[in-house]
Amino acid sequence: MSSGIESKMINLGQFFDDKTQCFVPDFQRDYGWAEEQIDELWTDIVNTIDEDRIEHFLGAIVVNSENQRRMLIDGQQRIATISILMCVFRDLFIDYGDNERSRIVENNYISTSDLETTDKMAKLELNELNNPFYKDTFI
Repeated sequence: MSSGIESKMINLGQFFDDKTQCFVPDFQRDYGWAEEQIDELWTDIVNTIDEDRIEHFLGAIVVNSENQRRMLIDGQQRIATISILMCVFRDLFIDYGDNERSRIVENNYISTSDLETTDKMAKLELNELNNPFYKDTFI
């Protein structure tokens, strides 16, 4: 009997490039990273770039992909923080007049279009408490 569990290494681009929306179920804890955790993630990212490394393990991300959307079981704090960071990059590109890069970041990491309605939808949906702020502030 197969358990249906699959493990694979993918990069962030592959994770976010999927047209399937990823959502944080309401039973998950609220977003709550403090400055210390954000600093650790940022330091990891900067060190990876400074050391010219192609790959860096950011930790396990667990999703249930059985439905039309992917349920984010573990890793939501990291994924939410990275999504927010991508929104900041998008806005910085706009501020510096680089609309093409802003569009690329938007389409690859932040939002997608619903195939049926063509409406824009966030690639990440946080839980019921956090999602309104996330959408209003960043998306």
